[in-house]
Amino acid sequence: MIPSAPSEPLAGLPLGQLGQWLAQHEPQLPPPSQATLVTGGRSNLTYIIECGAQTRIVLRRPPHGSRHGGAHDVLREHRILAALYGTAVPVPLPLAACPAPDVIGAPFYLMEYVDGQVIDGSQRVEAYSPGQRRRLGMELMTTLASLHAIIPAERGLADLSPPGSYTDRQLRRWSRQWEAYQTRELPALAEALQLLHSARPAPSPRALVHQDYRLGNVIAGPGGGIQAVLDWELAVLGDPAADLGYLGARLAAPAATLAPHGEPLGLPGFPSFSQLIDRYERAAGAAVHGLGYHIALAAMRWTVIAEGIYLRFERGMMGAQPADLQFLRRRVELLAEFTLSCAQRMG
Repeated sequence: MIPSAPSEPLAGLPLGQLGQWLAQHEPQLPPPSQATLVTGGRSNLTYIIECGAQTRIVLRRPPHGSRHGGAHDVLREHRILAALYGTAVPVPLPLAACPAPDVIGAPFYLMEYVDGQVIDGSQRVEAYSPGQRRRLGMELMTTLASLHAIIPAERGLADLSPPGSYTDRQLRRWSRQWEAYQTRELPALAEALQLLHSARPAPSPRALVHQDYRLGNVIAGPGGGIQAVLDWELAVLGDPAADLGYLGARLAAPAATLAPHGEPLGLPGFPSFSQLIDRYERAAGAAVHGLGYHIALAAMRWTVIAEGIYLRFERGMMGAQPADLQFLRRRVELLAEFTLSCAQRMG
């Protein structure tokens, strides 16, 4: 279960202690002078650290009061970045990682700051022409195909997930998570889970799967290219169709579940979902199978994650970030109904 209250203070980062640690582990960096929490994140906390007048780095740490494991395992995330850096998948340069909580109150890692735009809503899209939007959508798929083409064992990631069926692991994990998070009964989600259990597809070859792959988790350059892929906290070894199913779920979800920003990939100028799938298949050199199932599976996982987000905000575990608790609670209910509709159509 999530703790009922934070187990550490919610004030800003202790820059003095962080500066002492940096002097030992990253001595080329000037002392940190300012830390700004990046709002909008719903899981691990992200801070932009100013080091001197011209240097920025990024710090990632778990939410306040979490047990620092599972999706909040920032050391695992740092390991994935280190494995991917220098491949065809653009990621920020990972810097140092600290497993001990005594420096800032939790484990953390540092990475380079990548300049660009995170397109998390319609206002950010307005800066891009239709041609740039099309390029961005297509590069999103080309980059995803490059991710799935990586051989995990060659990057030291063969043990990132246990052996066995990806879908079986996902159903077990998220069923347990729902039992830990839930604050009320949601019959729609219970029925959807039964349908997902009964329609499990045959296992597929294992690839590195991001599991939260979308425009809001990449940094876009001014011309529509992708500068970096972010937020690897949910990455596992699994079925490549899972990442495409997640995009399909976000594009099909009721608008109210994506408020206030919506899904920018569905705005005019971006390729349609069928065009995105076609681009992916061309880049990957293989057809996508089981897409309907993975859309429903992604919607289920999204529902459970949304309940966890609601609980973290309701219990004050996300620092000073503002939140509309009524919306966050209602979103879980809408997503449960959406999940059931996806599960009923997945055949």
